[in-house]
Parts: sequence; structure tokens; C-alpha cells
Amino acid sequence: MEQYLLGIDLGTTGCKSMLFDLQGRILGSHYIEYGLIFTPEGVEQDAEEWWQNTCLCVSSAVKESGVDSRQIAALSISSQGIAGVLVDEAGRPLYNALSWLDNRSTEEQEEMKALFGLDRIRLLTGKTKTDYSLPQLLWLKRRRPEMYQKAFKYLMPLDYLIFRMTGKAVTDYSMASGTLAFDIHSSRWIPDFFNGLDIPQNMVASLGAMGQPVGTLTEDAARAMGLPSSVLVVLGAQDQRCASLGAGIEPGVITISLGTASAVCSLLPAPVADPENFVTCCGMDGSNWVLETTIGTVGAALKWLRNTCMPGQSYDELNALAEASAPGAGGLFFLPRLDRGKGSFIGLQLDTAPGDMVRAVMEGIAFIFRHHIESHERLAGPCRALRIFGGGSNSRIWLQIIADITGKTVVRPRTHETGCLGAAILAGKGAGLIEDIYHADSMVGAPSEVFYPNPANELLYAEAFKRSLQLSEFIDKF
Repeated sequence: MEQYLLGIDLGTTGCKSMLFDLQGRILGSHYIEYGLIFTPEGVEQDAEEWWQNTCLCVSSAVKESGVDSRQIAALSISSQGIAGVLVDEAGRPLYNALSWLDNRSTEEQEEMKALFGLDRIRLLTGKTKTDYSLPQLLWLKRRRPEMYQKAFKYLMPLDYLIFRMTGKAVTDYSMASGTLAFDIHSSRWIPDFFNGLDIPQNMVASLGAMGQPVGTLTEDAARAMGLPSSVLVVLGAQDQRCASLGAGIEPGVITISLGTASAVCSLLPAPVADPENFVTCCGMDGSNWVLETTIGTVGAALKWLRNTCMPGQSYDELNALAEASAPGAGGLFFLPRLDRGKGSFIGLQLDTAPGDMVRAVMEGIAFIFRHHIESHERLAGPCRALRIFGGGSNSRIWLQIIADITGKTVVRPRTHETGCLGAAILAGKGAGLIEDIYHADSMVGAPSEVFYPNPANELLYAEAFKRSLQLSEFIDKF
């Protein structure tokens, strides 16, 4: 009897579930949007809404597929990270979840720096900043003591769904990497950090590797999700890690999410702390680790240009304008740091055309990608290809520009739904249907398109890249 795999993607503002066959084909899907809760103190979410929407997404995706639910072997979860919720022993939320967008714990972050030292935190956790989940938990302990005292666990979104499904509190190394309490070298919690903050370590979930079986569904969970209790729940991962798996990450291949923002990810066989304090290191499956850098405004920069300067234009029309502009965009440079108040066009002239502006935005982001890729290669060794997914990857001209500027082969995966697909790959691993999560070739499938660097454009862009770095340094002085 043919078997199927469920992938669930619990994002910041929406939940999606997809049912896959073992060739990676999507047989059924369902998506539900939900909101953030903005309070005077920060950004929160209703964790019970996470659970209810997950149940509805799963049951709706299975119904759409027409598949007999008894043929579903396993499910797994791709989850937003750096968020958490206090729950009681039954898994009921005691307070709203604190979102990864929340910034109320700045005092607690400073306290951690003073107690443990920023260098030690960076060396142990692989992180270059401190705005993670453990300071949020310390804030709750201090500011919501009545809820903290009642709490059985503080669970991140992945842990929370796993607990609701199986009654077991467990998280994976990639989610744990978003707490500022996880030792990337030993793949264990850091007892000194919990002890120093007087927080019991058993307040957080136990640790395991992504793709590890957790258990089957409880009767209550099975009923809520419309599934048989025989379905195996497999430990998932943080959403960018799942998306990289679904895109086909492997040693020597860097994945890039070309969406509103961007994450640049590469694999390496041992953990490392970047001496230049630029690249973060995260846990993966216990045998590999992930280097990650992020860019705040990528697709958001192109959207800003369209809405501000070219209202009414479609993205297809923007692509056509960019194609009509020659490489180098008529000498126009764009610095895409709109999230930091330093986004800039440099080199505007009277004959600058709309297409030059569109192409300059695409080139400016590609220059940033090149800088990030070189930082990854400094730590992980040479990269032979980029696998790029997300809404921006629909632009053929943008992918060609990235290939020309980086000098790398650019691969567009066959699907943009890499988060759910990555979760399904982990489900298949836990169910014994997939041997190697980095070579799940039948699930990932053949690329939809491949772009190779144009040697003539490479040469032109090599000089332009140097100029873009000089301009960035100039802007940073202001």
C-alpha cells in the first residue's frame, strides 16, 4: 500500500499543511492566515490559535488530496523560531506566546551579557546577537511571576505542537539554537546559563535531532486533526532549516530564500564561531551544522520601488524593464538597507530610466549576496552552486543577475514550497522511508531551471562589486 507524508509549516502569520507522495508531489494543501497581537510591551501571538489552525490545515489538506488517511505514514513540522509560550501540564497556554518580533527583553539581554560575557555567549552559542528566547523567558519570570510559577514548560512553537500531538516535550537542535541557551559544540543545553538566571533547565523541552521519531498521535490529537492515531510524529526543525532541506542543501551548496527578507545558509561538518562576528552558526542534525546570515530587505526593496515609483506595474513588467537595462544599470548603484535607514540610490542622472532603477535594485541585492557568500566560504569552504527559492525566484532576470555577480551556478528548485517539503523529508526519515535527508532526490526532484554565469558580465560585475563595497563603507560613516 502506497504511503504518504505530511509536512506542516507554522509561520509567523500563517499555517500551511501539505500532503506529499514519495516523489515529492503535492497531493493536497491548505493555508490559513492569522495575526500578531501588538501590545504596549511587545509582539505576541495566541498559541492556542497555532494548534487550532494546524488541526484545520492538516484535515483540510488530507481531505483535498482524497488520500485514505490510514496511508499517511508520518508527519513533521517546520516552525518559526525564537518564540515561546508558558504552558501547564496539559499543554494549555497560560499567557500569550512572545513572538520572535518581540523586543521587550532588552534589559534581560544586557544582564546576560554582564553575567556570562558576550565573547563566551558567542563562542558557545554561535550567535552574534542576544535577542533570543532565554531572555524572553527571564522577562516572563520577572514581569509575569504569577504565570511563571504555574508553568510546567516554556515551549517554542515546534515543541508546543509536538507536545499537543504526543504529550512529549522535545525540541530539535535547530530550534534550540534560537534560545541563547544551546551549546552548538556539545549539542546540549548550557547548565550555567540556566543556573545563573535561576531558571530550572527542565522548564524547556528535552533535545533531539531533526528526523527523530517522537511517538504516535494521542487519541485526542488524532481526533482533532482527522488522522488515525497510528500516524508517526517526527521531530521537525526551524523553518529556514526545513526550507533549506526542501531546496536541496548539501555540502558545497548554499541556499538562499529570495522573499521579503532573505536567509543565506550553508552546511559544514563541525560547529564554528565566526571571529568576525558576522555569520551565525546553528545546530542541524547532530552530524552537520548550518551557517546563516540574514538580509532584512530583499523582495521588500523591490516592492518598495514598485509601490513608490512605479505604482500599478506588475512584477512581470518590472522584470521586462530590468532586462531592457544593460548590466551595470547605467552606472546606478542601490544599497538595499531600507530596514536600517541607509537604503540609497547612488549615481542617478537625468537619463536614468525606470529599468535602470529596477535593475540597480536587483544588482544591489545580488552584490549583498556575493558579500554574504564569500563570508560563508571563508568558514565553510568553496560553494559550487546556489539553490534559490521564494517569490523572488520567479524572476529569471534576477536569478541570471545573481549568477553573473556571484560567479555561481544558480538552481531554482521545482517548488517554492520548500518549508513543507523539508518537513515531509524529515517525516520520511523518521518513518524509515528516506535514508539521507541531504540526498532525498526523489522528494526534492529535478530543478525547474538552472542559470550559469555569463563570463562577460562576470568581468564587468567584478569591478562594480568593489565599488559597491566602497559605497557601503561610505554610507556606514553617516
